[in-house]
Amino acid sequence: THLQANQYDAKSIYTMGNLFGEMAEGLVLLGRSAPGEEVTTPIRRKQARVAQIKLYQRAFEIWDRPGGLALGRGSPGLVIDMLDRWIDAGTELGDLRTARFANDRAIESEADGPIDVRDPQAVAARASWKRRRIRTEFAIRVVRADADRTTPKGMRAFVAQERAIILRADRFDPNKSNAALRGDFLARLEALEKEAAAKGLLADEQLFLEQAALHLGKGGGVEQVERALRVMRRGLRVHGSAALQLQREHDDLQRRLRAARGR
Repeated sequence: THLQANQYDAKSIYTMGNLFGEMAEGLVLLGRSAPGEEVTTPIRRKQARVAQIKLYQRAFEIWDRPGGLALGRGSPGLVIDMLDRWIDAGTELGDLRTARFANDRAIESEADGPIDVRDPQAVAARASWKRRRIRTEFAIRVVRADADRTTPKGMRAFVAQERAIILRADRFDPNKSNAALRGDFLARLEALEKEAAAKGLLADEQLFLEQAALHLGKGGGVEQVERALRVMRRGLRVHGSAALQLQREHDDLQRRLRAARGR
């Protein structure tokens, strides 16, 4: 293989990472691997995602060095594709630190000239719509993790530290309470939705899913469900019937609305 002949063949390493990603996507309940031992899909899926990210890290280390793209059979397009897959894998694992690293490298790769990803104003002015939307998703997710009372005590200080870093990076005030940030998040997502419409961009499904979840909050009364449904309908107008997750969430909200009105 190319990798056997060239240890710096990052393209082969990237391809192996993709295979682990496909394994994670396609995993089904495997039953018992040995008498008395239950092998669950989440455990295997997590193992596949961890392996996927480790391979992407190896590939990126090669491609990122001077002359690395030529040495490792890479291209700018392959790097961006890998970083996007890396972001998805890290986000699924709840490892926002590695997902953030990949998104920051994507911002640098896509920028027209040098950009300091540590400068929130520079990112707001020059990063693509997609990268800014992803940063906002990280902010929403880290606040949810901070508010989750099931987070182990040993992890709470780390989550609080990540909360401050991620919120500042996306121009949110970390001194605000989690409840107060909900309105800021909704305002940002609505602004991103309007920007996408004005520029003729395809606002991704996650934008609408996050808005709907924020409208629902911990409640789920008639008013909250109606607001979430309006967001879902906007998303379906953008994406059509191909947006399976949006369609499922929309149908579930409709059932919840009927149940809430029936009480």
